[in-house]
Amino acid sequence: MRKRKQHLEAGERQRMLMCDALAEAEKGKGKTFPNPAVGAVVARGERIVGRGFHSRWGKPHAEVEALADAGKQSRGADLYVTLEPCSHWGRTPPCTEAIIRSGIKRVFIPCIDPNRLVRGRGIRALRRAGIEVVVGLEKREAAKLNEAYFKFMKTGKPFVTLKVAQTLDGKIATRKGDARWVTGTRSRSLAKRMRGEAQAIMVGVNTVIKDDPGLLPIPRRKAYYRCVLDTNLSTPLKRRVVETAERHATIIYCAKPQGKKAARLEAKGVRVRSVAEAKEGLWPS
Repeated sequence: MRKRKQHLEAGERQRMLMCDALAEAEKGKGKTFPNPAVGAVVARGERIVGRGFHSRWGKPHAEVEALADAGKQSRGADLYVTLEPCSHWGRTPPCTEAIIRSGIKRVFIPCIDPNRLVRGRGIRALRRAGIEVVVGLEKREAAKLNEAYFKFMKTGKPFVTLKVAQTLDGKIATRKGDARWVTGTRSRSLAKRMRGEAQAIMVGVNTVIKDDPGLLPIPRRKAYYRCVLDTNLSTPLKRRVVETAERHATIIYCAKPQGKKAARLEAKGVRVRSVAEAKEGLWPS
């Protein structure tokens, strides 16, 4: 009975440490595209001696940051990381090599990375080096954290979030077309956070005409697209998405991306593309 109690207590401690790693990963959410958001902690028993998260694509991964933070205390310690460590070269070296060099004795991960370049290879590399790897801790929470990344890696399709503001009787505006504001402050804050975690936002041309939104994420960043569905190219030139297109990527999808209006929009920095391109999943460079 005493052994079982100790086992349960140990399992609870491990779960809490993985939750700490998940909290680290949240710090990079929405900033790491096309990479997933990943967090890591290095622990000696119950004590965390190193923390890290992936802050941006091209920057060191969470494991490397946590190991650097722990320094020599990594040797003989446990590493909790929210996704399987990579074992291939990309913009950064393989994380498995850094883990092996650090002297970590045991690695906890929630789930296997569905990326075909990883997909179990990181686990095998660590085990071949004699490091114990425990898989499955807080799996559901870790998958939820990167659900957009998981869907794309498994299906090749984007993760789409639909945001609709409506009244209790199903209306999205008043009789006169006024739609500011249907929602409250908390709802708008949530929408801004969701936009900050996305790589693109898409609206219909009527939203652009009537509301003249900026459609920018908070905080602002370069890797972000503003997309407008406009069959007949009726987007006015005097709209914020057009006037700021030189600084912020803007794409208008229409039926026929030719003619004078298309040329005027292109001159403003807007990328005018056919709806067929959107259906085929072609992303302009």
